Parts: sequence; structure tokens; C-alpha cells
Amino acid sequence: LHAIPISLATSTSGLQPQIPSIASFTPSSTDSFVLTPAVQIIVDAQFSNHSDKIGSPSLFQYASTFREDLISLTGFSDVPNITAGILSFANTTTPTVFLSSGATKRTLYNGNFSLEGYTLDISTTVFAIKGTGAIGAWWGTRTLLQQVAIAVNHSGNSTSVPIPAGSGFDVPGWEVRG
Repeated sequence: LHAIPISLATSTSGLQPQIPSIASFTPSSTDSFVLTPAVQIIVDAQFSNHSDKIGSPSLFQYASTFREDLISLTGFSDVPNITAGILSFANTTTPTVFLSSGATKRTLYNGNFSLEGYTLDISTTVFAIKGTGAIGAWWGTRTLLQQVAIAVNHSGNSTSVPIPAGSGFDVPGWEVRG
């Protein structure tokens, strides 16, 4: 059996502790991505209708669920509707969550490839999640929501939620989570 890594990073050096932690995260500076009610959620137009298999949700459908969960968690009532587009069209002064697919495939502990992997690239204005498949982007949104929950719980403020800038990746160890 492999131990589940637990991150003990602080907000100045990386993502807040969560269980399980992501496989790798490197902070890029002391700056943070600050999530506000004005956040725009953009789904990569190239992959917006992509689903990993027949009958599974598309990237756009996962984004819709993420938006609902974000509103529920933060109480943001005016989160704009999701748009399909490309990141370069984003208003760079507005916090943006960008969801895409096509990340480099990563392997489970048994060596098999997983569509559940994802990368994170977080700047002061963009939180980019790129899944190996649509389900990978979904799991990336779960990591973002965990960070939001931790930050809101820590600060008591849900109108301006800071998340450390940096980059990282994750992939599950096993084919079945939980």
C-alpha cells in the first residue's frame, strides 16, 4: 500500500492542507489568485463538448456543476454564466477559471493511464485547470473548491477568497477513488 500524501503547506508557500493533497504543487510567488463574485468561468471551446465516453458529462456540463457548487459554497449570487472560448479572450483584470482538456497523461500506481489527472496553473488573475480528460478537469474543480472552503473557513470572508499562485498536477493512485 502507498501512503496518502498530506500537504502541510501554508498559504504563503503553497496550497492549504487538504486530504488527500495533490501530488505536486510549486508556488510561483507570494501573490494569490483572488476569487470574487465577478469570476468568469471559461470552458475551452476546443473541448467544451468533449466527454470521456458515451453517456458521461461533457467538459461544459462539468463546468456547469462547478459553477453551481461555487455559488453554493461561497454565496456568490451574481457569478456570470459560463462561456465557451479561449483564454486569450478573457478580461485579464477579472478573476477567471479556465477549464480545458488534453493534459499530459499520467499513470496510476499500477502503470495504467488515467483520464482523472489534471494540471493547475494559477496566476493572480487566472486559475487554469487542464484535465487529462473531462473527468480530470472535474477533479481539478474539486481541488479549487476545497481551497475555497479552507480559505473561507480560515478568514470568514467569502467575498474575496485568496488562493496561492503556482502550478501543480495530480492524478489518483488507484482506478477507483475512495
